[in-house]
Amino acid sequence: MQHKAQSSVPSHREPPAEPGLFGAIAILFFSLVCMYGGLVAIWSGRWPGFMPPQLDGIELLLGLVSDRFAAIFVGVLATLIGVGGVAALFFSRSKHNDA
Repeated sequence: MQHKAQSSVPSHREPPAEPGLFGAIAILFFSLVCMYGGLVAIWSGRWPGFMPPQLDGIELLLGLVSDRFAAIFVGVLATLIGVGGVAALFFSRSKHNDA
């Protein structure tokens, strides 16, 4: 049996790229839309029409149980997604500025 010699070149792993200015603005916009739509859904008990289609699909399935339950449940989910996006962007930027 022949064994292949391992490469003596060390593999360099680079950290994941951070979003540039355009990416940061896009993440912030998406997060704010999710937070706003989630809060509208929680307060009104109705699903707003401007949410991402993935959340629309979840709301549609849960709407078979109750429209109000679906709007509030997915509204909380959307709000958490929005808060998570803003937090990830904030911590990404603060880590970048510390380096």
